Amino acid sequence: MAALLHRSAAEADFQALFARCPYLLSRALPLRLQPADFQSIARLGRSDPDFIFYPRSAGPLWSFGVVELKRPQTVLLTSPRKELVILSRDAATAVAQGQDYCRKLHAQLAPRLSSNLIIGANDYVFVIAGLTDELVRKLTPGAIQEALHSLLPARCQIIPYDELLRRYESSIPPSTFYLIPVSQPSLRTLVDVVAQIRQGASTRQQINDDNMDFWCNMEDRWRGGCYIGTGLARIIDRQYWCVTGTDELATESPAHVEFPMYVRHLVASIESSLQLHQILARAQGTAAPFDGLSAAIGPGAFSKLSAAIQRCRTSREGSTWMESGDSDVDLLARMGLVRISFVDGGEFYYYVDSVLLQIWPKT
Repeated sequence: MAALLHRSAAEADFQALFARCPYLLSRALPLRLQPADFQSIARLGRSDPDFIFYPRSAGPLWSFGVVELKRPQTVLLTSPRKELVILSRDAATAVAQGQDYCRKLHAQLAPRLSSNLIIGANDYVFVIAGLTDELVRKLTPGAIQEALHSLLPARCQIIPYDELLRRYESSIPPSTFYLIPVSQPSLRTLVDVVAQIRQGASTRQQINDDNMDFWCNMEDRWRGGCYIGTGLARIIDRQYWCVTGTDELATESPAHVEFPMYVRHLVASIESSLQLHQILARAQGTAAPFDGLSAAIGPGAFSKLSAAIQRCRTSREGSTWMESGDSDVDLLARMGLVRISFVDGGEFYYYVDSVLLQIWPKT
C-alpha cells in the first residue's frame, strides 16, 4: 500500500490490492472481521460499492456494510465561507452511495438477520479516500475525529489512506525472536513425517511408481513446512529417473542403484532437520539457546555458520564466501544449513538457510 501511495496510484490499483489482500481491511477497520468476510463486487460501468462485508460464519450477524474507495488525491472537505467546513461533493457522493447500497444489502441479508433473531444489527459505511494532511489543514487541531464525525451520518467513517495504513501496521504483532520457526504444531508435523519415512526407509528402496510417489510426497511435506534444511536442492525429482522425453521410470542400471542412494540422502536430510528443530524447541526460554546446535554440529562448524550468517546479512547478494572442501563447511552443506549460490573463479559462495537468518541473534 505504501508503494501505491508513493506513486499516486489510481483507484483501480487500490481496488486490486484490497481484493488480493483483504486482510488489509479486516485488520484496519474497527470491526471484528475476517479477511474472507470482505467481497469485491465492483463492476465496470456500474454504481456498485467496491466491497461489501458481513460475517460468513454461521454465528450471529452483528454487523455488515460497504467499503467505498476513492483516490488518495480526493478532496474530502470544502470551505464555502470562513469558518465553515463541509464535505466535498466527491466525499458526500461516496457516503450517499454507501448508504444506499447498505439498504440493499440489508434486504439481501434479511433471512440471516431474522433467523438469528438479531434486531439491532448495525450497518456501516467506510469511505477510504484522501490523506490526513488535508484534515490537519482544514479542521481544528486536536479534534479532527470529532469534527469529521460531526459531518457524517451515524455509523459512517471516512478513513484517509495513510491512516488506514497506520492502523494496519499497528495491528501487526511484533516479531518473535525464534519461537515461531520451532512452534510445536510445526514440530509435530515434522515428527510425523520422520515416523513415516522411517517405516518406509527399508521397504521402499526399489525404484517404481509407488515408491516414487511416496518419497516425492514425503519431500513435498517436508519442504512445505519450510523447516531448517529445506534450502537444499530437490532430492527426489521424478523426471530425473524417467526415460528421456517420457514419464516412464527407467528401472534398469544405473537408476536402480542411484535411487536408493537418493532415498537415503532424503531420509538423512529430513532426520537432520528434525534434530535441529528439536534442539531449538528445547532451547526456547533458555539463556543460551544455540548451545545445543553447537553440540550437534561441532564447535568448528558452529563458528563458521555464525560468521556466515553475519556476513550474509550485510552482503548485497545475501551470500558469503566459504571454503569449499573444508569438512565443517561440507557438513553445513550436507545438513542444508548452507547451500551454494554461485562459483566465481573457483571461489564458492553460499546462502544460509533462511530460517536461521531470521532467528539468529544479531551482533
